[in-house]
Amino acid sequence: MAYYDQSSIPYGLEEEIPDENTSRVVVTVSARGLRDCDIDSVSDPFCVVSSTQAGMIRSRKWKEAGRTETINNTLDPDWATKIQLEYNFGEQQRLLFEVFDKGNKGKHTRLGQATILLHEIIGAKYNRVTVPLR
Repeated sequence: MAYYDQSSIPYGLEEEIPDENTSRVVVTVSARGLRDCDIDSVSDPFCVVSSTQAGMIRSRKWKEAGRTETINNTLDPDWATKIQLEYNFGEQQRLLFEVFDKGNKGKHTRLGQATILLHEIIGAKYNRVTVPLR
């Protein structure tokens, strides 16, 4: 699930917005029912959020917008990290949510991923959208 809250930009992060067609949005992420990859405990998930223009698949260049903290031993994380994005009203911006299980020695296991257009989150009821991981 992802949602945005334009009113909750943390103090000190109110950078100038380039023009009137752009707005700063804050996205928070949660997940439910993640698969358990750990043998000796429950998964330690974190999420990487990337964005790109919603053009041709072959020409997409994903740019990491932010990543959440790791929450230990849970399959239903509610991450506290807020991901800031610039929403350009005239452009379609695609978001990629990749969820990983943090592993030892920097080896992480992908638990799944989902993509959605940013305007679908902003236009949704209560600005909340649930997208299944694949």
